[in-house]
Amino acid sequence: MRGDWRTTALVRHVGGYEDDAGGDIERFTTLDVNVRRAFDRLRWGGGETSVALGVANLLDEDPPYVNIAGSYDPRSADPRGRRLFVSVGWRG
Repeated sequence: MRGDWRTTALVRHVGGYEDDAGGDIERFTTLDVNVRRAFDRLRWGGGETSVALGVANLLDEDPPYVNIAGSYDPRSADPRGRRLFVSVGWRG
């Protein structure tokens, strides 16, 4: 069975900055990767079926501490850590 494979890697880097309270925030970098495969034989109504597997924040980097409610800056970081995901899609 032939199929179209696509691999994606996303490096997200946030340089150090100063928060609203004047604190210095450390720089941080995260890496997301995913692999997607479109299946030729699973076509319905002229559409294409695909399956994707991926990991967000592969290296499980913690967001830097920010003195905004004693937590992290939601504008630049995600506190959820490493996350695995699977998705199935259809495109007509």
